[in-house]
Amino acid sequence: MTIVRRLTRSGVSIFADFLTSHHGEIRTDNSPEVPFSLLDSEEHSESLHSEVTVKQREFINRFELGEYLHSRLEPLAAELEQWDGLWSWLGLYYFDQICPVGTTIFRDHRYVFDADYGKFSYTTSYRHLLYTPHDLVRRHGGEVGRALLANNVHQGGDAAESIMSRADVRQSKGVLGAIDMLYYDEETDNVKRGAAVRSAPGSIDRFQKVLRQYERTHDVMVMESLAIVNLLPEEFDGWSF
Repeated sequence: MTIVRRLTRSGVSIFADFLTSHHGEIRTDNSPEVPFSLLDSEEHSESLHSEVTVKQREFINRFELGEYLHSRLEPLAAELEQWDGLWSWLGLYYFDQICPVGTTIFRDHRYVFDADYGKFSYTTSYRHLLYTPHDLVRRHGGEVGRALLANNVHQGGDAAESIMSRADVRQSKGVLGAIDMLYYDEETDNVKRGAAVRSAPGSIDRFQKVLRQYERTHDVMVMESLAIVNLLPEEFDGWSF
């Protein structure tokens, strides 16, 4: 097990500079060395007040990752959101999983938490590949969010990210539960085939558009999941069974 630390301002900067320098590149065995030395550097990382540990392990999907991080970081409780550098440290610690060899190095906010030593941004913070899975599991106790977090840990997913870009949706257990009812396949532990195809009737993309329409006349964010599903037009009927 590894004791969790946090990157200092300089540590976050070094990690971000590495990502910027190699943005768009596909990682190979011969790629430049990732600055893992920052993780335990006395100059570029610091201890937390409470000791929590994590370990390197494989995760089936982002939901399992969120469950694991919630279980390990739970002792931090209310202090969790106060730790500048924590999520960037975790992004570096799990970098080989969220940006494995053979995949493209994306923009730094997938790995470096943009709220570190700055203002929380609702437009990009949800894109962090570790923060969002943990946030959904922590907020809702793991009861919802499986459809949006069913992909591999290194994939945000366009459809999922589009939905999670809305803070009110991330906070709504009813809406997230409705998404699970429609698009999560328990047998495969994955999203139902075709759900992410934008042109498909009743797709996730269509759900977002219809949801916005209903928000004009209904307080959708506080409704129960089944009530939301029952409100949807016929094009969604085939998805909930």
